[in-house]
Amino acid sequence: MKTIKLYDNDAYISEFTAKVLSCEADSKSFHVVLDRTAFFPEGGGQQCDMGTISSIEVTDVQIKDGVIYHTVTAPLPIGKEVSCILDWNTRFRRMQNHTGEHIVSGIANSLCGCTNVGFHMGKEITVDFDVELTKEQIKQIEVTANKAVFKNVSVYAEYPEPSVLEALDYRSKLELTEDVRIVTIEGYDKCACCAPHVKSTGEVGIIKILDSMRHRGGTRLFMLCGQDAYEDYCIKTDNLYEIAVALCAKHNEELTAFRKLCEENAELKQKCSALSKELTKLKSENTESINGITVFFEEDADMQSIRNLALETAKKNDVISAVFSGKDSSYKYAVSAMTTSVREISQKLNSAFNGRGGGSDELVQGNITATEAEIRKFLTEI
Repeated sequence: MKTIKLYDNDAYISEFTAKVLSCEADSKSFHVVLDRTAFFPEGGGQQCDMGTISSIEVTDVQIKDGVIYHTVTAPLPIGKEVSCILDWNTRFRRMQNHTGEHIVSGIANSLCGCTNVGFHMGKEITVDFDVELTKEQIKQIEVTANKAVFKNVSVYAEYPEPSVLEALDYRSKLELTEDVRIVTIEGYDKCACCAPHVKSTGEVGIIKILDSMRHRGGTRLFMLCGQDAYEDYCIKTDNLYEIAVALCAKHNEELTAFRKLCEENAELKQKCSALSKELTKLKSENTESINGITVFFEEDADMQSIRNLALETAKKNDVISAVFSGKDSSYKYAVSAMTTSVREISQKLNSAFNGRGGGSDELVQGNITATEAEIRKFLTEI
């Protein structure tokens, strides 16, 4: 017997009683069938409802051939009437988000001629359209969608008779012929959908498109609605406040302050680069030689600086130049020469000190596990 779907006629039922028709165990849980339920099963891109049945946690809800199976953590007595409670906060948020998605998809279809070809509700809603939308079109869709929310038009679901359904112009990703449930948002959308929705668009609260990307020849939108959108806004506002404080900027002037910071940072990078080049030239003139190899030990240099110093010294003095940077027993290195291959030196360093690295005949680099004293001793014996 098919399960009676209480959410079909009333999406606002959060507590109800039902009769247990079956309870089958598997290795980890129990699968319960009720004669009727307000728990929405996973489907159509939306996750299932959660809650309790006789205070026992519901961990999953699925539908197969019209029968809804509730996965619970303990057995329930067959034939008994049980009390059921939905996690209403989560359900209502999903109703806000799903109705918001219908509004956006209906408007995108009417304004831009695109079809919703994919939908998923997770931490964010993703909606896939079969047309590449411009930023201007996406903005227009969002503005129009929020106007639909402010108008507070009715949202309702119905099962039209086959003759009526045949004449209806509605959105659907599947070819449906029987038991087709149509969700109508007056003036904005008409779509085949099995999920619970709010009664009017005003309950959606707000619709915010967070981001977009090209996807399979079309466009994927990322969005949030209602309470989820409000909480996301709060997080972003808090983050902007901290950024404003750090930049000594007034509220809503964070972007201007950030751009100024980026310009100053770019100028400082140029100055640092010029100073680094000058310092490298000066260092290359003040050299130490061990067994014919010009050697530098730098206290805390990055690999780019090490390579630059090795190359500059090798070119300027026509020598084999080796630069090491690190402390304790861990060093990174770069070795360079213009007239002879330095690959063999790298191989010997790696072999002697459990190192890794390599490169070209002109420049090799890597990391070794050794102290400065051990490296110096090695170079005198190489």
